[in-house]
Amino acid sequence: MDDDALRRQYDGLIERAGLRIPQDREQTMFNAFKQVQAWTDVVRSRKSAALEPANVFAYETVSRLAEGGKGGAP
Repeated sequence: MDDDALRRQYDGLIERAGLRIPQDREQTMFNAFKQVQAWTDVVRSRKSAALEPANVFAYETVSRLAEGGKGGAP
């Protein structure tokens, strides 16, 4: 999406939310909005399940670490 389209989307969002952005922060807020939009495109893209492996922790290992003990396999 080009900057003009993003600006219209940003302005509409700010207006609907009833926000008033100080003039000296307007460009920074718009730049942040553009970054969030770019991140949204990345998050919403299809990914293989292999790219998000599950993490499993053994309770005994985690509880030993919390008590100041050594980690590692039980």
